[in-house]
Amino acid sequence: QFCWGSLYRNRVVTPVGLQLEEIDRMLDLAGACTGVPCYLPPDAQGEDHLEDFLGMMGVPMDPTPDFPFDRNTVFLTIQALKDPEIIPRLTQFVAGGGKAIVTSGFFIGALGRGIEEISSIRYRGRRFRTDVFYQDGMFSPYALHSRRPLTFPLLEHRNNTTWALAKGVVGEENYPLILRDCYGKGQLITLAIPDEYGLLYALPEEILGAIRSQFMGDIPYRLDGPSQVSLFPYDNDVLALYRYVGNLGRGRVRLVLQGVADGLTDLCSGAELAPKVQIIRGEPKTVFEIPMLEQGDFRFFRISWNANREGIKLKHTVTSAPHTFD
Repeated sequence: QFCWGSLYRNRVVTPVGLQLEEIDRMLDLAGACTGVPCYLPPDAQGEDHLEDFLGMMGVPMDPTPDFPFDRNTVFLTIQALKDPEIIPRLTQFVAGGGKAIVTSGFFIGALGRGIEEISSIRYRGRRFRTDVFYQDGMFSPYALHSRRPLTFPLLEHRNNTTWALAKGVVGEENYPLILRDCYGKGQLITLAIPDEYGLLYALPEEILGAIRSQFMGDIPYRLDGPSQVSLFPYDNDVLALYRYVGNLGRGRVRLVLQGVADGLTDLCSGAELAPKVQIIRGEPKTVFEIPMLEQGDFRFFRISWNANREGIKLKHTVTSAPHTFD
Protein backbone atom coordinates (compact mmCIF):
# COMPACT_ATOMS: atom_id res chain seq x y z
CA GLN A 1 0.00 0.00 0.00
CA PHE A 2 1.18 3.54 -0.80
CA CYS A 3 0.82 6.29 1.80
CA TRP A 4 2.31 9.69 0.95
CA GLY A 5 1.89 10.87 4.53
CA SER A 6 4.25 8.14 5.70
CA LEU A 7 6.93 9.19 3.20
CA TYR A 8 6.81 12.99 3.22
CA ARG A 9 9.53 14.44 5.50
CA ASN A 10 10.17 10.97 6.96
CA ARG A 11 13.82 10.67 8.02
CA VAL A 12 13.96 6.91 7.45
CA VAL A 13 12.99 7.11 3.77
CA THR A 14 16.60 7.44 2.57
CA PRO A 15 17.91 4.20 4.19
CA VAL A 16 14.72 2.41 3.11
CA GLY A 17 15.48 3.57 -0.42
CA LEU A 18 18.93 1.98 -0.25
CA GLN A 19 17.41 -1.30 0.90
CA LEU A 20 14.79 -1.21 -1.84
CA GLU A 21 17.47 -0.61 -4.49
CA GLU A 22 19.35 -3.71 -3.28
CA ILE A 23 16.16 -5.79 -3.22
CA ASP A 24 15.27 -4.59 -6.73
CA ARG A 25 18.70 -5.71 -7.98
CA MET A 26 18.22 -9.15 -6.41
CA LEU A 27 14.70 -9.56 -7.77
CA ASP A 28 16.15 -9.35 -11.28
CA LEU A 29 17.79 -12.71 -10.47
CA ALA A 30 14.68 -14.30 -8.94
CA GLY A 31 11.88 -16.13 -10.71
CA ALA A 32 8.19 -16.23 -9.86
CA CYS A 33 7.18 -16.33 -6.18
CA THR A 34 5.91 -19.63 -4.85
CA GLY A 35 4.80 -21.05 -1.52
CA VAL A 36 2.41 -23.39 0.25
CA PRO A 37 -1.16 -22.80 -0.98
CA CYS A 38 -3.37 -21.47 1.81
CA TYR A 39 -7.02 -21.78 0.77
CA LEU A 40 -8.96 -18.68 1.86
CA PRO A 41 -12.45 -18.53 0.29
CA PRO A 42 -13.94 -15.07 -0.32
CA ASP A 43 -15.66 -13.41 2.66
CA ALA A 44 -14.26 -15.98 5.10
CA GLN A 45 -13.29 -15.13 8.67
CA GLY A 46 -11.57 -16.88 11.58
CA GLU A 47 -8.01 -17.51 12.73
CA ASP A 48 -7.29 -14.21 11.00
CA HIS A 49 -3.65 -13.73 9.96
CA LEU A 50 -2.59 -17.13 11.32
CA GLU A 51 -0.91 -17.83 7.97
CA ASP A 52 1.06 -14.60 8.44
CA PHE A 53 2.35 -15.75 11.82
CA LEU A 54 3.43 -19.06 10.29
CA GLY A 55 5.08 -17.11 7.49
CA MET A 56 7.09 -15.13 10.03
CA MET A 57 8.38 -18.38 11.53
CA GLY A 58 9.66 -19.63 8.19
CA VAL A 59 6.70 -21.28 6.41
CA PRO A 60 6.17 -19.55 3.02
CA MET A 61 2.46 -19.09 2.31
CA ASP A 62 0.67 -18.52 -1.00
CA PRO A 63 -2.93 -17.43 -0.27
CA THR A 64 -5.48 -18.48 -2.89
CA PRO A 65 -9.29 -18.10 -3.18
CA ASP A 66 -9.50 -21.38 -5.16
CA PHE A 67 -8.90 -24.88 -3.84
CA PRO A 68 -5.48 -25.91 -5.26
CA PHE A 69 -6.14 -29.37 -6.69
CA ASP A 70 -3.10 -28.92 -8.94
CA ARG A 71 -0.66 -28.71 -6.00
CA ASN A 72 0.83 -31.34 -3.70
CA THR A 73 0.10 -29.51 -0.43
CA VAL A 74 -2.64 -27.28 0.97
CA PHE A 75 -2.99 -25.42 4.28
CA LEU A 76 -6.49 -24.95 5.72
CA THR A 77 -7.55 -22.68 8.58
CA ILE A 78 -11.05 -22.06 9.98
CA GLN A 79 -11.65 -19.78 7.00
CA ALA A 80 -11.75 -22.77 4.62
CA LEU A 81 -14.98 -23.88 6.36
CA LYS A 82 -16.72 -21.02 4.52
CA ASP A 83 -16.68 -23.33 1.49
CA PRO A 84 -19.76 -25.61 1.78
CA GLU A 85 -17.93 -28.25 -0.30
CA ILE A 86 -14.71 -28.16 1.71
CA ILE A 87 -14.96 -31.69 3.18
CA PRO A 88 -15.59 -33.41 -0.19
CA ARG A 89 -12.75 -31.34 -1.70
CA LEU A 90 -10.43 -32.20 1.20
CA THR A 91 -11.29 -35.91 1.04
CA GLN A 92 -10.71 -36.00 -2.73
CA PHE A 93 -7.41 -34.14 -2.39
CA VAL A 94 -5.98 -36.39 0.33
CA ALA A 95 -7.29 -39.65 -1.15
CA GLY A 96 -5.62 -38.73 -4.45
CA GLY A 97 -2.20 -38.38 -2.82
CA GLY A 98 -2.19 -34.81 -1.57
CA LYS A 99 -0.97 -33.63 1.81
CA ALA A 100 -3.37 -31.37 3.69
CA ILE A 101 -2.20 -29.49 6.78
CA VAL A 102 -5.15 -28.22 8.81
CA THR A 103 -5.44 -26.28 12.04
CA SER A 104 -7.16 -27.56 15.16
CA GLY A 105 -9.72 -24.80 14.64
CA PHE A 106 -10.54 -26.09 11.17
CA PHE A 107 -10.77 -29.69 12.39
CA ILE A 108 -13.02 -28.86 15.35
CA GLY A 109 -15.31 -26.84 13.07
CA ALA A 110 -15.40 -29.69 10.54
CA LEU A 111 -16.59 -32.28 13.09
CA GLY A 112 -20.11 -33.33 12.18
CA ARG A 113 -19.52 -32.43 8.52
CA GLY A 114 -17.82 -35.69 7.48
CA ILE A 115 -14.19 -35.24 8.48
CA GLU A 116 -14.59 -38.20 10.85
CA GLU A 117 -14.14 -40.46 7.81
CA ILE A 118 -10.46 -39.57 7.45
CA SER A 119 -9.29 -39.14 11.06
CA SER A 120 -9.89 -40.53 14.54
CA ILE A 121 -9.43 -37.08 16.15
CA ARG A 122 -12.27 -35.87 18.37
CA TYR A 123 -12.69 -32.78 20.58
CA ARG A 124 -14.51 -32.75 23.94
CA GLY A 125 -13.99 -29.10 24.86
CA ARG A 126 -10.90 -29.68 27.04
CA ARG A 127 -7.75 -27.53 26.85
CA PHE A 128 -4.27 -27.75 28.33
CA ARG A 129 -1.51 -25.26 29.12
CA THR A 130 2.18 -26.12 29.11
CA ASP A 131 5.74 -25.02 28.38
CA VAL A 132 7.15 -28.59 28.14
CA PHE A 133 7.24 -30.51 24.86
CA TYR A 134 8.53 -33.67 23.21
CA GLN A 135 9.49 -33.62 19.53
CA ASP A 136 9.06 -37.32 18.64
CA GLY A 137 6.04 -38.19 20.70
CA MET A 138 7.27 -39.84 23.89
CA PHE A 139 10.35 -41.27 22.15
CA SER A 140 12.32 -38.03 22.53
CA PRO A 141 15.40 -38.45 24.76
CA TYR A 142 14.81 -35.14 26.53
CA ALA A 143 12.14 -32.53 27.20
CA LEU A 144 12.02 -29.20 25.35
CA HIS A 145 10.88 -25.92 26.87
CA SER A 146 9.17 -22.91 25.33
CA ARG A 147 9.95 -19.36 26.43
CA ARG A 148 6.32 -18.87 27.54
CA PRO A 149 3.49 -21.26 28.51
CA LEU A 150 0.89 -21.74 25.77
CA THR A 151 -2.73 -22.96 25.82
CA PHE A 152 -3.84 -25.60 23.30
CA PRO A 153 -7.05 -27.49 22.48
CA LEU A 154 -6.81 -31.10 23.66
CA LEU A 155 -7.34 -33.27 20.57
CA GLU A 156 -8.20 -36.86 21.49
CA HIS A 157 -7.26 -39.59 19.01
CA ARG A 158 -6.89 -43.33 18.64
CA ASN A 159 -3.33 -44.68 18.82
CA ASN A 160 -2.14 -46.64 15.76
CA THR A 161 -4.80 -44.87 13.67
CA THR A 162 -3.70 -41.28 14.19
CA TRP A 163 -0.06 -40.70 15.15
CA ALA A 164 1.29 -37.86 17.28
CA LEU A 165 4.53 -36.43 15.87
CA ALA A 166 5.03 -33.90 18.68
CA LYS A 167 3.42 -33.53 22.10
CA GLY A 168 2.95 -31.16 24.99
CA VAL A 169 3.39 -32.47 28.53
CA VAL A 170 1.37 -31.65 31.64
CA GLY A 171 2.43 -33.56 34.74
CA GLU A 172 2.36 -37.28 33.95
CA GLU A 173 0.14 -36.87 30.86
CA ASN A 174 1.01 -35.85 27.30
CA TYR A 175 -1.19 -34.35 24.60
CA PRO A 176 -0.66 -34.09 20.82
CA LEU A 177 0.53 -30.98 18.98
CA ILE A 178 1.11 -32.45 15.49
CA LEU A 179 -1.07 -35.37 14.36
CA ARG A 180 -0.81 -37.48 11.21
CA ASP A 181 -3.53 -39.54 9.49
CA CYS A 182 -3.12 -41.58 6.31
CA TYR A 183 -6.10 -41.70 3.96
CA GLY A 184 -6.05 -43.19 0.49
CA LYS A 185 -2.73 -42.20 -1.07
CA GLY A 186 -2.26 -39.04 0.98
CA GLN A 187 -1.88 -37.56 4.44
CA LEU A 188 -3.85 -35.30 6.75
CA ILE A 189 -1.71 -33.34 9.23
CA THR A 190 -3.50 -31.56 12.07
CA LEU A 191 -1.72 -28.81 14.02
CA ALA A 192 -2.93 -27.91 17.51
CA ILE A 193 -2.82 -24.10 17.38
CA PRO A 194 -2.40 -22.24 20.68
CA ASP A 195 -5.00 -19.71 21.76
CA GLU A 196 -2.18 -17.17 21.85
CA TYR A 197 -0.89 -17.86 18.34
CA GLY A 198 1.16 -14.69 18.54
CA LEU A 199 3.34 -16.80 20.87
CA LEU A 200 4.08 -19.47 18.25
CA TYR A 201 7.55 -17.88 18.09
CA ALA A 202 8.15 -18.95 21.69
CA LEU A 203 8.03 -22.67 20.82
CA PRO A 204 11.33 -24.59 21.01
CA GLU A 205 13.38 -24.74 17.80
CA GLU A 206 12.83 -28.48 17.53
CA ILE A 207 9.04 -28.08 17.59
CA LEU A 208 9.23 -25.23 15.07
CA GLY A 209 11.29 -27.53 12.84
CA ALA A 210 8.73 -30.33 13.19
CA ILE A 211 5.98 -27.91 12.10
CA ARG A 212 7.98 -26.52 9.15
CA SER A 213 8.84 -30.01 7.92
CA GLN A 214 5.16 -30.74 7.25
CA PHE A 215 4.98 -28.06 4.55
CA MET A 216 7.63 -29.44 2.14
CA GLY A 217 5.27 -31.00 -0.43
CA ASP A 218 5.64 -28.23 -3.03
CA ILE A 219 8.90 -26.67 -1.83
CA PRO A 220 11.91 -29.02 -1.57
CA TYR A 221 13.55 -27.21 1.34
CA ARG A 222 12.79 -25.68 4.71
CA LEU A 223 14.34 -23.58 7.44
CA ASP A 224 15.65 -24.98 10.68
CA GLY A 225 16.47 -22.82 13.69
CA PRO A 226 14.83 -19.96 15.60
CA SER A 227 11.58 -18.21 14.72
CA GLN A 228 11.01 -14.79 13.15
CA VAL A 229 13.02 -15.57 10.02
CA SER A 230 10.93 -15.66 6.84
CA LEU A 231 11.64 -17.78 3.77
CA PHE A 232 10.68 -16.53 0.29
CA PRO A 233 11.09 -19.25 -2.38
CA TYR A 234 11.13 -18.63 -6.14
CA ASP A 235 10.61 -21.12 -8.94
CA ASN A 236 14.19 -20.92 -10.31
CA ASP A 237 16.04 -22.30 -7.24
CA VAL A 238 16.50 -18.79 -5.82
CA LEU A 239 15.29 -18.02 -2.30
CA ALA A 240 15.37 -15.08 0.08
CA LEU A 241 15.65 -14.94 3.86
CA TYR A 242 14.51 -12.03 6.00
CA ARG A 243 15.24 -11.69 9.71
CA TYR A 244 12.84 -9.52 11.66
CA VAL A 245 13.75 -6.75 14.06
CA GLY A 246 12.52 -7.11 17.62
CA ASN A 247 12.32 -9.93 20.15
CA LEU A 248 14.17 -12.45 18.02
CA GLY A 249 14.84 -16.07 18.75
CA ARG A 250 18.55 -16.76 19.09
CA GLY A 251 20.48 -19.53 17.38
CA ARG A 252 21.78 -20.73 14.04
CA VAL A 253 19.70 -20.71 10.86
CA ARG A 254 19.99 -23.78 8.64
CA LEU A 255 18.52 -24.57 5.23
CA VAL A 256 17.49 -28.23 4.90
CA LEU A 257 17.05 -29.49 1.33
CA GLN A 258 15.25 -32.63 0.21
CA GLY A 259 17.87 -34.21 -2.05
CA VAL A 260 21.52 -33.62 -2.91
CA ALA A 261 22.89 -30.13 -3.66
CA ASP A 262 26.46 -29.13 -4.51
CA GLY A 263 26.36 -25.62 -3.11
CA LEU A 264 24.46 -22.53 -2.03
CA THR A 265 25.51 -19.13 -3.39
CA ASP A 266 24.93 -15.93 -1.43
CA LEU A 267 23.80 -13.63 -4.26
CA CYS A 268 24.45 -10.53 -2.15
CA SER A 269 28.12 -11.26 -1.36
CA GLY A 270 29.01 -13.96 -3.88
CA ALA A 271 30.10 -16.32 -1.08
CA GLU A 272 29.71 -20.07 -1.61
CA LEU A 273 28.37 -22.13 1.29
CA ALA A 274 29.53 -25.74 1.63
CA PRO A 275 26.92 -28.51 1.82
CA LYS A 276 26.59 -31.28 4.36
CA VAL A 277 24.77 -34.32 2.97
CA GLN A 278 22.97 -36.61 5.41
CA ILE A 279 20.90 -39.77 4.98
CA ILE A 280 17.79 -39.55 7.14
CA ARG A 281 15.43 -42.53 7.11
CA GLY A 282 16.91 -43.67 3.82
CA GLU A 283 16.44 -40.28 2.10
CA PRO A 284 19.31 -37.91 1.22
CA LYS A 285 19.15 -34.40 2.64
CA THR A 286 21.54 -31.48 2.26
CA VAL A 287 22.05 -29.00 5.09
CA PHE A 288 23.58 -25.53 4.77
CA GLU A 289 24.60 -23.45 7.76
CA ILE A 290 23.56 -19.85 7.05
CA PRO A 291 25.88 -17.16 8.46
CA MET A 292 24.16 -15.28 11.27
CA LEU A 293 21.64 -12.88 9.79
CA GLU A 294 21.59 -9.38 11.24
CA GLN A 295 18.29 -7.85 12.30
CA GLY A 296 16.57 -6.49 9.21
CA ASP A 297 18.78 -8.51 6.82
CA PHE A 298 17.26 -9.45 3.45
CA ARG A 299 19.56 -12.06 1.84
CA PHE A 300 19.18 -13.90 -1.45
CA PHE A 301 20.64 -17.34 -2.27
CA ARG A 302 20.76 -19.69 -5.25
CA ILE A 303 20.77 -23.49 -4.90
CA SER A 304 23.08 -25.55 -7.14
CA TRP A 305 21.59 -29.03 -7.31
CA ASN A 306 23.71 -32.11 -7.92
CA ALA A 307 23.26 -33.86 -11.29
CA ASN A 308 21.95 -36.81 -9.25
CA ARG A 309 19.61 -34.69 -7.19
CA GLU A 310 17.69 -37.67 -5.80
CA GLY A 311 20.93 -39.24 -4.53
CA ILE A 312 21.17 -42.86 -3.43
CA LYS A 313 18.15 -43.94 -1.45
CA LEU A 314 18.66 -46.64 1.13
CA LYS A 315 16.07 -49.24 1.92
CA HIS A 316 14.41 -48.24 5.17
CA THR A 317 12.31 -50.79 7.01
CA VAL A 318 9.59 -49.34 9.20
CA THR A 319 8.68 -51.76 11.99
CA SER A 320 5.94 -49.53 13.35
CA ALA A 321 4.27 -46.33 12.24
CA PRO A 322 6.94 -43.58 12.06
CA HIS A 323 6.75 -40.67 14.45
CA THR A 324 8.50 -38.05 12.32
CA PHE A 325 8.24 -37.27 8.65
CA ASP A 326 11.03 -34.85 7.81
